[in-house]
Amino acid sequence: MVRIVSLVPSLTDALAAMGRDGCVVGRTRYCPPSLDGGSEDVGGTKDPRVDLIVSLRPDAVLAVKEENRERDVEALRAAGLVVVVFEPRRLSDVPALAWSLGRLAGAARQGEAMAARAAAAIRMARGRAAERRRIRGAWLVWRGPFRIAGPDTYIADLLRACGVDDLFPSGESRYPEVAPPAIAAAGARIVFLPNEPFAFGAEHVPEFRALAGLGTEGPPATVLCRGDLVGWYPARTAEALRHVEEILLREFPG
Repeated sequence: MVRIVSLVPSLTDALAAMGRDGCVVGRTRYCPPSLDGGSEDVGGTKDPRVDLIVSLRPDAVLAVKEENRERDVEALRAAGLVVVVFEPRRLSDVPALAWSLGRLAGAARQGEAMAARAAAAIRMARGRAAERRRIRGAWLVWRGPFRIAGPDTYIADLLRACGVDDLFPSGESRYPEVAPPAIAAAGARIVFLPNEPFAFGAEHVPEFRALAGLGTEGPPATVLCRGDLVGWYPARTAEALRHVEEILLREFPG
């Protein structure tokens, strides 16, 4: 069986969904912990223990360009390891990612099935969005300072598929720092407060509205949501689309 070290929680999750838990000999501290056969904690996504990873003798190390540091990838390659780096920035990248991951893990059939489910969910979400009025919104990714998912991100593309257009459609940063008053002034009709990577909770909704100069009620809708669905691909992509659509239907029933 192929031996894999995953430096990406969502890819570890996808391997588990394919029934390939036993392939994972190393994972980050942020990865799902319940893997069949156990696996080594190799550190974080930004601070992996390179020496430990090398000692595990993996056939492949999984990384993504956005989440893992290039210097760690190069250090692993310099040690003679195969590092497979994915770069999903669009929903359309997800089916191919699932297909490739399945092939790599010896689960071609499961990977193809996951790719087909994601492709069908994307197609249906876009079809339903075409029948609704589009709105503008912002997805917060951090607090202190506040940052949002910019247009050149997987999350923003998923929101667009559901009918939520970028609040700031251009800019150099993929995750720009934007103050709450600027988000309100830009005409956002919905602001998403996810549970990761920053763990937004109920107390942050009134905080954000106060900082933005908004009252306790009225637009924009400020909603708690699941970043652990929307930011995790490819296994959770279909569920993430449904999650966002359910929020939109609840907040904008017309």
